[in-house]
Parts: sequence; C-alpha cells; structure tokens
Amino acid sequence: MDLNYLQGVDGPIGRCFTLITENGERTFAISPGLMNQLRPDSIPKQIIAEASALVITAYLVRCQPGETMPAATMQAIEYAKKHDVPV
Repeated sequence: MDLNYLQGVDGPIGRCFTLITENGERTFAISPGLMNQLRPDSIPKQIIAEASALVITAYLVRCQPGETMPAATMQAIEYAKKHDVPV
C-alpha cells in the first residue's frame, strides 16, 4: 500500500476504544482528533478511477459543522461515479 497519498496533519488523526461488557456486548468510543479534517483536494482521483469499488461508511458524514470529511467523501463518490466504480 502506497501511503504517499495520505494527507498529513499536525496531531493525532483519532483513536477508537472498544468497550466490552461482561456478557460480550461491544460498543465503540471514538476520539476523533483530526480525522474529520480530510479535505476534498486530498482525494486521489486516479486511485479511485482505478479501484474495483469504493466502500464508505456513515461515519464519514456524521461530522461537526466546519469539518471537511463529508465534502471529501462526496468528492470520492463523484470520482467513483465518473469512472463507473461501484460505491
């Protein structure tokens, strides 16, 4: 995997903690850090164009006002649709 496509940030991108009860129920606690600051211009068009599929999750659009992750997600979807990549 080529990590040169990653957008650099000054600080932690986020942390996820798995909380498990005594009976095995699980839930997740997320400390987002800077993970929701992915910019649309950081989405590599060519990588998406050559992909077999684009897999996304609702976590990408559940941000606070001013965070750029939802716009970056929509940019990725736009590239995928333009190149007939299943989303």
